Amino acid sequence: SINNNAAVKTNTELSQIVWVDTLKNVGQVKFGETVNIDFEFKNTGTSPLLVVSVEPGCGCTVADYPKQAIAAGETGKITAAFDSNKGNEGDFKKNIMVRTNTDEGSRFLYFTGTIVK
Repeated sequence: SINNNAAVKTNTELSQIVWVDTLKNVGQVKFGETVNIDFEFKNTGTSPLLVVSVEPGCGCTVADYPKQAIAAGETGKITAAFDSNKGNEGDFKKNIMVRTNTDEGSRFLYFTGTIVK
């Protein structure tokens, strides 16, 4: 695993990020299904954008993210995999905290839905 913390400390110029969505509704999920959710973003700054860390709010979600720098003007995505086996029937709202070398620093991404039997 690559640790981007050192790169953030040496890069004094922060980048800028624009998210396409920070909240997604995945609708109804059958109990036992795994749902993938993509959160897309764009580097609107002039320096490379680094995703430093991605921390799902619970054990039911696994998140993947770009390990390499996103060049100015380029896009990337955070992909979440939600395992409904680890959830309860009914409505849910889950979060993922994303840390970047941007002016916003960190951001919560949310997804909602309903687990049905």
